[in-house]
Amino acid sequence: MDLYKRVVKLEYLYPGFKNKWVFSPGAFHTVICALRCLGRTIEGSGLDDAWQEADLYSSMTVSHILNGNHYNIAIEAHQLTLQALFDLWLEEFLEDHPVVRDTLEASVKQLTEACRDRTGVAEAHQEIDPLRNSYESSTLIVRQTQCIHGLGCTCDR
Repeated sequence: MDLYKRVVKLEYLYPGFKNKWVFSPGAFHTVICALRCLGRTIEGSGLDDAWQEADLYSSMTVSHILNGNHYNIAIEAHQLTLQALFDLWLEEFLEDHPVVRDTLEASVKQLTEACRDRTGVAEAHQEIDPLRNSYESSTLIVRQTQCIHGLGCTCDR
């Protein structure tokens, strides 16, 4: 963002540049700025200490993550933290809602068996879709980037 600020100053300092270009930071620099803001929010919350105590990152690396200096490591750290917090939340959610847990487990078991037997896969997917949609609407986000059955499954999804 520092470079963007300098370029915008050029427009004001030199009238020849005025209204000739449209300056905007690119996607990468916008993400770096967002990582820096997220780092400032996380700093002192205990998550930065947890990264160090779990031996995931050294104190210098945590400093770079919080400042948004290392793009790949910062993205990895924030994704790892999001996944860990989501797993904890999901565990509590399913513990507090046993009917939802049992329904979800039964549907996943049926879908797993359908994929293993390679029969009725489409029907099993159709039965789990309304469940997924109803859970998503009640703030339970179910991401399905690949089939939940793993390698060897012949599902179309």
